[in-house]
Amino acid sequence: MGPNSLLQYVCENFIYRLPEPPPRERTVPMQVLCVGMSRSGTESLKEALVILGYEGCYHGEDFPNNAESRDEHNDHGKFGRPRRFDLLLDGGYIRTWARLVRQKYFPSTSKWSPFPKARSQACISAKEFDAVLGHSSAVLDTHAAIFAYDLIQAYPDAKVISNQRPDLDKWTNSIMGSLGAARTHPVIRVAKWFETEMWHQSSICFDLILAAGFGYAFSGGSFEAGVLGRAKHLNIQHSAMVRGAVPKEMLLEWSVEQGWEPLCKFLGKPVPEVPFPNKNASSSFAARVDAMVKKNLIRAAVNFCLCCAFVVMGMIALSTVHTWSR
Repeated sequence: MGPNSLLQYVCENFIYRLPEPPPRERTVPMQVLCVGMSRSGTESLKEALVILGYEGCYHGEDFPNNAESRDEHNDHGKFGRPRRFDLLLDGGYIRTWARLVRQKYFPSTSKWSPFPKARSQACISAKEFDAVLGHSSAVLDTHAAIFAYDLIQAYPDAKVISNQRPDLDKWTNSIMGSLGAARTHPVIRVAKWFETEMWHQSSICFDLILAAGFGYAFSGGSFEAGVLGRAKHLNIQHSAMVRGAVPKEMLLEWSVEQGWEPLCKFLGKPVPEVPFPNKNASSSFAARVDAMVKKNLIRAAVNFCLCCAFVVMGMIALSTVHTWSR
């Protein structure tokens, strides 16, 4: 199913539609852009920024599975002071992200297409980003990586962290062991057709957003081919682009192994008296995916049973009509 196909449009806007909340407005200044690619210490970095006092760190690829995180969100994005925001708990704003991804990576050239058209404006504007990031002072992970240049241009006063994974072989293995495993999870591949949240996790997160991030959508290849064949090259290119787009004094090239010292010096913060966070190991990521599957599987099973019941009822009705007409 292509990103701008008719089937994708019908599924996204009718069958699995999520209500789209009103656009946000900028309520806190955007201060930190962490533009490193996914699986480059983004979860640990997010927790570090929270400890340092940054409000609303927007991280893209959490798979939420606990009531505490869900209770932090209410009424289409009216927030108090939550610790975390992520793609799926952020309700209908996933539709806004999908629109921005299409605008940048998959603009439609057909005048009849309902998807975003190509436009003369080179970069996505601060106003467009504010519609989803207006409550956040920092953004990390896939959102920040795939829109790195746009975000840098939109928020020129924000400091930029190019969070990196020194060993690119370990990085690609981490992607395949986490995102790759989640994408090919046998339950998700079947159950997504019977549960709205799982459909968005699969068809929007993996088949649209990550497809843009790892470039495999442009060659018609698979996720695996994109990661194993192109990801290391894209990572090097991405880091070079960021290095060339940001003034030296506004950029920190950093990895989790470096810990608090360079991070706090760059951000002008005192070093906390706690160990640097160590989050998002592949094993814990897999555990969160399994928990997400279990959480949604009951709804998917109920919807599957309802679909089967409707099919059976339809067959009985057709059989009855056929019998009466004889």
